[in-house]
Amino acid sequence: MQNRDSTYRIQKSSLGVEREIERLKIQVQMGWEKEYRNLQWYGLQNGMDILELGSGPGYFTEKLALNLPKSQITPLEIDPILMDKATQTLSSIPQGRVQLVQASVYQTELPDNSFDFAIARLLFLHLHHPVEVAKGIYRVLKPGGKLVIIDVDDGIFGVIHPQVESLHTILTKIAKYQEAHWGNRYLGLHSPDC
Repeated sequence: MQNRDSTYRIQKSSLGVEREIERLKIQVQMGWEKEYRNLQWYGLQNGMDILELGSGPGYFTEKLALNLPKSQITPLEIDPILMDKATQTLSSIPQGRVQLVQASVYQTELPDNSFDFAIARLLFLHLHHPVEVAKGIYRVLKPGGKLVIIDVDDGIFGVIHPQVESLHTILTKIAKYQEAHWGNRYLGLHSPDC
């Protein structure tokens, strides 16, 4: 069995599988423009070989493919339910542009020096061993390739005025639950050796 040292399991979503997939779609729609602009700022360009780790149901992959028509995109996902949904989502993308890979981010079995750009979007907060995964990603990047991590950090999330006291209570409960299952919603505040 592939290594799933992660706190995320769509089958255990409190929303149920279908509603969780819809939540993931809305999450991409809400953040796409800002995330894409930031990815370009970090060097993402049309024509690059792109690795998307923990790609889920393929909504972010679809946006990448539509905006980067000369790029080859490799979405990597371990969950068979999410892989099936990604296959459906990406069915309109011309054949050969996207190569779905079902594998663990801990054991990608992808060849060394293969990608110009790797995207780990909302993945690292779920990982039990994030440094191990980062090392594996750097192995598959070409010299000069980049890894961009887009993630949650509850240490800076939810800054609003006026302050909503219950928001802090809810975020604290979520963080404690995730920590009890080896996740880390404060990962951005830690040093690289976590």
